Amino acid sequence: ELLQMVFAIVQQLASAEFQPLPAAQVYLPDKTGVLVAAEELMFDDTPWLSDASSAADGAIAMPMPVLSAASKWRRVHPQVAHEVATQLGARSLRSYLISRNADTFALGLEHVEAFGQHESLTSRLRNILELYADGVGILHELIQNADDAGATEVAFLLDETTHGSRSLLAPAMAAWQGAALYVYNNAQFTQRDLKNICSIGSSA
Repeated sequence: ELLQMVFAIVQQLASAEFQPLPAAQVYLPDKTGVLVAAEELMFDDTPWLSDASSAADGAIAMPMPVLSAASKWRRVHPQVAHEVATQLGARSLRSYLISRNADTFALGLEHVEAFGQHESLTSRLRNILELYADGVGILHELIQNADDAGATEVAFLLDETTHGSRSLLAPAMAAWQGAALYVYNNAQFTQRDLKNICSIGSSA
């Protein structure tokens, strides 16, 4: 069959014998078997995220913003191995999500204002956390923050569960799958609060 021949050629092009490829356009079959320029294709190496976007009863749940943007890309044919697709120029969904949404993943926020400066939200949060002293003092600070926000309840939960590390966007996230301290208060976290966190040099 013609499509099987295409798979064989694609496999050969990705082999060490033909690497590096000359500067030329490479085409790969998409999920319908149509040849498409490799850089216009994406392969799904995060199937657990795609599965999570559907409700348990089979109904389609509200799509995550990050997956909604990625869904506009055409997909590589499932019989083309991820390593082969990468070698020939197709894009990984995992790397796309990390590069495009590292700061706003799962927040549904694409345009966070930084008042003319360039510091990512994750960097900003890390810098804020580094200002907290180690030890019991941080618990007092969290209680004070909750009180300042108008909370009437504060709860602490130490979760000693260790979670799996296979289905992660990046290997570095494995360090976050162990024990964790959850802190809850019943004040509402507003858009203004998020804006203050993202504002470089803000005292809020």
